[in-house]
Amino acid sequence: MDFTCPQCKSTNVQRASLIFKQGTSSIQLMSTSLGLGAGGGHLAVGGAETATSGRQQSLLAQQLAPPKKKDQAGGGCLLTIGAALLIFGFLGGEHVMIPLLVIGVPLAVGGFWAMQRASAFNKDEYPRRVATWERSFLCLRCGHSFALDV
Repeated sequence: MDFTCPQCKSTNVQRASLIFKQGTSSIQLMSTSLGLGAGGGHLAVGGAETATSGRQQSLLAQQLAPPKKKDQAGGGCLLTIGAALLIFGFLGGEHVMIPLLVIGVPLAVGGFWAMQRASAFNKDEYPRRVATWERSFLCLRCGHSFALDV
């Protein structure tokens, strides 16, 4: 297989997934603090322990990150709120039914539509994007990123 940059013909190329892994690290910190206070004729001592965790990434690792799935939670939240408004509209009597229906129907339909779009992306488009990312390389000479056809 030819591992040369299609733009500058350099063989100094590296797989995007490897650059991503090299530029990503996990952080886990633990700190303890103590304090002493005096006032009103009293002395007080206090302490605390703090845990911090996270992820640190280089700019290049962020640029070459793998594709992400679409989150369906936002659509689910809209659907739930819309459905609740519809239920309250039907149970609340004539004076609240119309306003709640006018708000609830678009929210429920919009939430359902957003969930369907995210689901379709995760099922169809996401696997294609991951497959392309797994075949992606970066030229370390000119910075051109490209995917090899296999």
